[in-house]
Amino acid sequence: YHDGSTLESECFCCFDRDILAIHIRRDTEEEFHFEYELSGRRMTHGWNGKRDIQYMIATMDGSSGVIRLFADQPAWLRRKGNVYAMNVHAREFSIFLCFDCDAEADYETLRQETVAQWNAYHAEMHPLPLEGRLKELYMMCQYHLRISSTGWAIPTGLYRSHWNGVYFGFDNYFTFMGLLCSGHAATAAKIPRFFASLLPVALGRLNAEFHRTGAARFAWETEEHGLECSPSGFWHDHIFQAGHYTLMCWELFRATGDMELLRGELFPVMRGMMEWIRQFRLSRIAALSVCDYLADKGVEARIKWPNDIYVRDRKICGMLIESSLDGEYVDWSVVGIGINLNQKTFPVEVINPTSLALLTGAEYDVVAELDLFCSCFLQRFRESDARLQTDYERILYRKDERHPFTDCATGTVFQGIIRGINEDARLVVELNDGSSRTFAFKEISYII
Repeated sequence: YHDGSTLESECFCCFDRDILAIHIRRDTEEEFHFEYELSGRRMTHGWNGKRDIQYMIATMDGSSGVIRLFADQPAWLRRKGNVYAMNVHAREFSIFLCFDCDAEADYETLRQETVAQWNAYHAEMHPLPLEGRLKELYMMCQYHLRISSTGWAIPTGLYRSHWNGVYFGFDNYFTFMGLLCSGHAATAAKIPRFFASLLPVALGRLNAEFHRTGAARFAWETEEHGLECSPSGFWHDHIFQAGHYTLMCWELFRATGDMELLRGELFPVMRGMMEWIRQFRLSRIAALSVCDYLADKGVEARIKWPNDIYVRDRKICGMLIESSLDGEYVDWSVVGIGINLNQKTFPVEVINPTSLALLTGAEYDVVAELDLFCSCFLQRFRESDARLQTDYERILYRKDERHPFTDCATGTVFQGIIRGINEDARLVVELNDGSSRTFAFKEISYII
């Protein structure tokens, strides 16, 4: 320093304990000042006047714990707002921040223990022909992948949001693959096994509300018990999160060959994810294939959510999907699609009907038209989820137009604009005040 004094410091995070250790060596006994700031949007904290900082995070279950801040030499600790300050009078000393644990050994013991654990961890890594800065970058990435590991899974990066109770998002896939590809299968396994432990929550999220038997939907940001911490993200509309979780489970099995792990933990997650994708896709494939078939006849059709097909304000097709169960999962599904082909008169109780014959003035051979429709269905069946989602929303009936609707729960008539479908297959309607509401099947009625 400018006055000629020197200070040497060393700092590390313990390998498998939530402890930050700092060692200070200097050539003066003047007061050393250390500050630790603790703040979070959803966090409150208090101090017992000694070394314990009690915190509480406003998650679904109210996570709480204790952070201990202390030194191995006499020190004076005080609090000012969110800052906890420590003053130490010593030439050489150590400071410890212990997150919900105790430092059961001195600094040098913790250091030796951590160095030995990191050496063992590095010995697992696949040897790569890296030199210079590239090797430094690789080792730095390895450090951050491992040091981010928690008692449950591994968040992507270290952010202030962790203090807001938001820990585990869909990006775990990238930390998982980084660890797995570099030889750390045991550490990587923590991530898919964490999601396997949350499978009952993911199954309940859909089964209770949307009656999708056997389908699992994991929240995109969750605390350690699987409870959602933030609103659903737009990426659920593209369903790649389900693909990520499925891939993690499959890649872990490929790396380990552990059949017991696959059978007991990994495959149930994969099956729940694929069940969600299958049920989510099937209704969209059916609706879009009908619109494609009609387009080939020169008829522009729209999808009246969830799966009626309208031409202008008249219904030309309805459909029903019925599934059979094998235990708790769907074994097979039958899609019943009724397109009005040649009918020209309808019972008076049928509301707003039309047919292909009425629209085009032609007569159609049912068997030949079935072959044409099946071609459209198979073409849609091969398409990606992103394409299905984009096309489904593009041809939604009355999308981006202001129309009256009825709230089926209250009977109230209101004006709204259909803006799309969310990740739970609910209809998103913008209200007059600019806010949005979502509706499940039979919660909203069109006024035509």
